[in-house]
Amino acid sequence: MDKIKLNLNPIIQTVINDLKNEIFNSEFSDYFTKVNLILHDLLIANGDPVLIQKVFQNLLSNAIKFSRHKEAPLIEIGFLTKYNATVYFIKDNGIGFDMKYSNKLFGIFQRFHSSKDYEGNGIGLALVHHNNS
Repeated sequence: MDKIKLNLNPIIQTVINDLKNEIFNSEFSDYFTKVNLILHDLLIANGDPVLIQKVFQNLLSNAIKFSRHKEAPLIEIGFLTKYNATVYFIKDNGIGFDMKYSNKLFGIFQRFHSSKDYEGNGIGLALVHHNNS
């Protein structure tokens, strides 16, 4: 791991642009015309640029995947400071999950929704959790 000071703003912008290009060539090509994307200015952070980009890519892909059927999808990317720590977030108004299963959320192959309704292999959040451990 190559841990350096990072400006997260261009990293998240690259991820957004890559996903826009990917989605533009899919059946959900109109997604970015209807999504309300709130992107806050992010702070400088320490981390590996390749891993951080993969984390953002996984989290933003999930936000898109699970909010794309909404009439007015909303995705917010930002941070908050709590107990002298900075916490970055990507949140959406997608379908969500039942909190009684929150202990399984970052487990490998833990699916909360049908694979015919939402594609994927069930490892995205597990990879994000592993990369941040």
